[in-house]
Formats: sequence, C-alpha cells, structure tokens
Amino acid sequence: MSCIVPIAACIIKKDGKIVFIRRTKPPFEGLLSLPGGKIEFGETIEDTATREMKEETDISSRFVRYLATVPEHIIENGRIVAHFLIHLCELEYIKSGDDREFEPVWIRMNEVENFRDKMTPSDYLMIKRILFSEKPKSHYSLIEKSGNEYIQKEFREL
Repeated sequence: MSCIVPIAACIIKKDGKIVFIRRTKPPFEGLLSLPGGKIEFGETIEDTATREMKEETDISSRFVRYLATVPEHIIENGRIVAHFLIHLCELEYIKSGDDREFEPVWIRMNEVENFRDKMTPSDYLMIKRILFSEKPKSHYSLIEKSGNEYIQKEFREL
C-alpha cells in the first residue's frame, strides 16, 4: 500500500455495550475491530460512517459526533506497509436487520479490557483513551506486524 487510506471507524453504544466485528481479511484478520471502512471519493465522513455500519452489521444509525483523528502506520520488517488516517466517529443505534457482512459482536463497555488481546490494538486504545475521555483528542498510532501478530508500539496524544 503506497498511499494514505482515509478510514471512518464507528462506535455505537447500546445498553452499555459497544459493537465490534471480527475481521476476515488483513490487516488484523481474526481480530475484533470497530466497524468502518474507506471513505469513498466525494463522500463525507458522516456518510461513510453510517454506510459502513449498515454494510458491515446491518445496523441503521445516525451520526452523533466526530471524536478524533488517528493517523496510523503499520510497519513490518522495519518499513511502513500501511498508512491509515482514521476518523473516529460516534453513531446512534436506530435498528438492526439480518443482511450483514459480519456478525456483530456486542461487548459490555466495562468488559472491553477483557478482550484486549482479541482486539485490533489501536481500536482498544481508541476506546480507552478517546471514547472514555471527557475531552477526546487525536492520537498517533504505530503498530508493528510480526508474523501473524500485531504489536502496538506507540499510541500518543497529538
């Protein structure tokens, strides 16, 4: 990947839980991840967030607020192999259906820590340091890929 990929990552809270999906493709294959995806040309962040939530989980939602920006590099063998510009958004749950790409996984907000090792490293930190913060701030993320493992090397406030 030789370009910056803009991503909308979505957080929906319902009944004290946050929705995740299990990724089926690299990067982060097999890990729990916040729903989201690439921002298409001409599309707003708000439209991307609600579209991706619907496509991936068949949850209809409404855009609530923009939380933060997280530039993220993934390095492998000492070189950058992916560069994402993550736009973290909070959505409001409206309703769900059955026509989805992934089975939604709902995790209680007070149990997110228990799933840390099963989750995309930066998603865990975005929830802990941005969503749960009184004043969300943008962060920088650096993840190292080693074999099939992803290790969070850096996650700092900008």
